[in-house]
Amino acid sequence: MTAAPYPYSYGPPPTPPPAQPPADPGAFFRLFAGILGVLAALLVIAGSFLPQTSFEQVVNGKTESSQTISAWSRSFAVEPGDE
Repeated sequence: MTAAPYPYSYGPPPTPPPAQPPADPGAFFRLFAGILGVLAALLVIAGSFLPQTSFEQVVNGKTESSQTISAWSRSFAVEPGDE
């Protein structure tokens, strides 16, 4: 019986995995900047649905019409007359 020089006769012994390099010191700041960027994008999208302007036309103390403007729509409300 012959003994092989290492446990596997078909190749060299397995090498241990290389040591993991230290973490990049700027990785936290890049992650934080990415989170802030996503938050800012969500706020912009949510803010585009909020009214930008809302006003009423008042004649003799009575509201005659009102209007609301957002980035996506305009809505008008005309009060019916006494007629």
